Amino acid sequence: MAINIRKDGSLFLEGVVTAYNTLVDAALTTQSHRDKTSKQNGTAFVPSSTPLLIAGVTTDAYTCNALAIELKGVLSFHIADTSAHLIADIVDVNFDGYAVGNPASTNVTNSIALANAIKVDYSAHMTRTSVHLNNDVTNTIAAPDATEINSLKTLLADLKAKINLHDAASGLKQRYVLIPA
Repeated sequence: MAINIRKDGSLFLEGVVTAYNTLVDAALTTQSHRDKTSKQNGTAFVPSSTPLLIAGVTTDAYTCNALAIELKGVLSFHIADTSAHLIADIVDVNFDGYAVGNPASTNVTNSIALANAIKVDYSAHMTRTSVHLNNDVTNTIAAPDATEINSLKTLLADLKAKINLHDAASGLKQRYVLIPA
């Protein structure tokens, strides 16, 4: 996500931000995204952002559940990111309806359903018409659908790796977004 700048009432600020973003966009060639999906941090005077990265592991049922929840959150945020995308992807969000519940749970049935749903929506998102600068045909999911804990571990690890790579497929410079004062 771009670095947010609060409008200060200056008439020239919007023009400067637009011109800067136009230059950033013009430098993009093969990337899928205009910007990395990021979390805003810093201050109003020193704005910055940190790219979102999925960090979970798949050592047991507990960590698989926690990773499934993390994947759902990051992917939900990424799909709606209009700084990274040309438009928000409002089609590939069916996984959002799946609930894993308590991450401390060792029941993986809901995590299997969620991981399989994320795989379907993420795979469709990568080539969704008019969403990306360039379709992502590189970071495809190779793991089969999950049916039990071991195949869930495999699928979650593949989703984590490929979604991180997909989210990072952008230019080196961050865009700016004006937000209301």
